Amino acid sequence: MEITYTSCPSHSYVDFLTDRLNQEAHPLQAITPFAFFIKEAKHESIIAGLNGFRIFGSLYIDQLWVDPIYRSQGLGRQLMEQVELLGRKEQCSMLTVATMSFLGAQKFYEKLGYVVEFIREGYVNQSSCIYLKKKL
Repeated sequence: MEITYTSCPSHSYVDFLTDRLNQEAHPLQAITPFAFFIKEAKHESIIAGLNGFRIFGSLYIDQLWVDPIYRSQGLGRQLMEQVELLGRKEQCSMLTVATMSFLGAQKFYEKLGYVVEFIREGYVNQSSCIYLKKKL
């Protein structure tokens, strides 16, 4: 046996792990990815996006990004609303997200109805990771 490290794992390797976890969790709902994107109509370039995972009856938002030029125009809120619609459609019980304190996004999520579940200290520059959830 040999342990190998990669800082950039291939999608096929990550998919392998997900597939194995899904096999062991059968017949529970599978872990599957999802994403939403907003594109600029003229050039088809991505100006905002969100991705995450369906995880056993809940949705986890992994990344949310809006191009700085388009911030404060409601695009992040629109993406989060789409996640909520997906969660309801998929009959999920909750939505979850984690954000770093230095990003200043906690109030954004709280305005959307998310509540802090817990805060984990110990990251660089005395920052913390804030875990939030919203019941559906």
